[in-house]
Amino acid sequence: MACLLLLGCCDKQALERCRAETLARLTLQDKPAVESRGLMRFDVRGIADADIAVDVVEASCVSGKNGAAEVRVDWKVAEPSVRGVRVRVGTGSNADKVWVETGPEGGGVTGPWIQDGSLIELRDSFGGGLLGEIRVVGLPCTGN
Repeated sequence: MACLLLLGCCDKQALERCRAETLARLTLQDKPAVESRGLMRFDVRGIADADIAVDVVEASCVSGKNGAAEVRVDWKVAEPSVRGVRVRVGTGSNADKVWVETGPEGGGVTGPWIQDGSLIELRDSFGGGLLGEIRVVGLPCTGN
């Protein structure tokens, strides 16, 4: 809002300060890693105004290694410029499939396709900016 007011005036320094403050709010920051029942670790990064929670709902083990899991992801983005969130999933550095799209607050449970190396990205639905990401690290486990 402050940026919009500044656009109408000629104070270039104030406009640059506003841009810098906005950029700082929209820069990804490391959040505490989340370890879920010893099956997976989730390395979470997000903008300052994003709360991102993740946990395993159900997981399987194959030969002592994490197999696949259903994962619950919840988010709340309080950044005023964000009106919607598009969550994309994939592997490595390529989250190319849209999983869900909602308002700035939402959540859901994936299918049983999250595994070691999965990437979950939260992006601004309208501007496309990266709001958060979850990188999945499978941990050794015991079971069938």
